[in-house]
Amino acid sequence: MYQRILVPVDGSHQSAVALEKAIQLAQQFQAELFIATVIDQRNFFTYNRHGVLSADFYTGVASYAQHLLNQAQIKAKTNGVLATTILAKGIPKKIIAHELPHQYNIDLVIIGKSQRDVLAKLLSSSTSNYVIRYGKSKVLVVNHENSY
Repeated sequence: MYQRILVPVDGSHQSAVALEKAIQLAQQFQAELFIATVIDQRNFFTYNRHGVLSADFYTGVASYAQHLLNQAQIKAKTNGVLATTILAKGIPKKIIAHELPHQYNIDLVIIGKSQRDVLAKLLSSSTSNYVIRYGKSKVLVVNHENSY
């Protein structure tokens, strides 16, 4: 049914639950699994005294992102699923909804439910909401076990 599954991970509990579901479905459908982390470059407003973005700060974020991908890939492999990892840069909701599904021919995106409060949701669209509304692939939103 599904041949190419994308799951974004960001270190949150919600993305860990989504990864578990993605691994389970990849096993069930013998699908290829793509695990992505997107570095949101809009958040880099840290400048040094010369007005230049600190390379150390970005390197730290990129290193953490790669660590998340490595851990997720190990978890998939431990469960008998080969996974491709993707480290992307840009606006996460747009990368996850448009660019990665197009580039990797994704037919299912599995994403964790946003845990933001009502005010935050009113002020800006969550990544999961954006992917549901504007993405071209089918989307499965996964709640964590203690959701209500």
